[in-house]
Amino acid sequence: MSRRSADNGATDPILVIAAVAVSLALLVGGAFTTSNTVSASKRSAAASSLLPVRVAEEAARLRTGSYTADRSALDGISSFAADGVITANGNCFAAFTSDGAGGYQYLHSGRSTATAVPTPWPTAAPASYPSDCFWPSRASALTPSRITNLIKNPTAAAPIDGTPDAGQTFNATLAAVPASTTSGTGFQVTPTGSSYDNALTFGDQAANTMRLGMQAGHTYTVSGTILIPTAQTRPLDTRSRSIAVFATDSIFYSQVSPQAPNKPGAYRLTVTFTLPAAATNAFIRFYNGSDSPGDTVVWSNLSLTESAAPYDYGDGSSPGWSWSGAPNQSTSSGPAIGG
Repeated sequence: MSRRSADNGATDPILVIAAVAVSLALLVGGAFTTSNTVSASKRSAAASSLLPVRVAEEAARLRTGSYTADRSALDGISSFAADGVITANGNCFAAFTSDGAGGYQYLHSGRSTATAVPTPWPTAAPASYPSDCFWPSRASALTPSRITNLIKNPTAAAPIDGTPDAGQTFNATLAAVPASTTSGTGFQVTPTGSSYDNALTFGDQAANTMRLGMQAGHTYTVSGTILIPTAQTRPLDTRSRSIAVFATDSIFYSQVSPQAPNKPGAYRLTVTFTLPAAATNAFIRFYNGSDSPGDTVVWSNLSLTESAAPYDYGDGSSPGWSWSGAPNQSTSSGPAIGG
């Protein structure tokens, strides 16, 4: 039995509903298609903006010997978003930018093309990421915060005059020398030959003294770049080419960073530590660790921050940073990428 309208001029309601449903489906489907196209376009644009960063970083490394997080030292990156983040430690770099579609694109010194940061954001770096390069543990860590570098002469830019703030040593001599780091200078640590227990320090151990403004019970991260001109040859300390933290209360406390490889190169080392709540004495050593006067190393870009993660190096001479007092003789504060 056929269905007919009582009024030949009227439209069947069921047909109207069906037509509306089809129209809505087409409209929604079209909206999704348009949205997906726009999102894909944004991701592509974000990825493309990262490519000039790689070119500029490679040019900077050829020019200075190091990658850099300093935008002002990179040419031709105007297409890279102003809120994009570049992190580098001399040996590696990484650049991150929002894709405008709820995600992030990134590129690093181990990749020639940009890729999307996995979702959800991984707390540990992906397998292909350079092992010695900083990985932000969450998207919000890409928002610059402010941090204070507690080392007052972190690149040997101020005269080494024998005072704790300027840098001291034991069983070795110190000299300010050119260094292939963002600072351009560093502390050369040359063993005297009397002992392989030798290092750069800032005040070192003294009865009941908390060096570098450290406080008992607080958490810090200390980092430094060690430059090794030639492999060390003589008997070595177990802490050679590393950073060591020491403290005492009723017991002795120490924590040591990984060792740099015993081969020529520049290596960024870091160690995070929490001082004992009852500590009355704390100090840090940047080790050479050989007993041969021929086995020199250079330490530069030193930082000590009250934080539970490493930050890109900065001091009062870095973009956006400022000294609290005289340059290279005071603490400094500035923008940093959170851990």
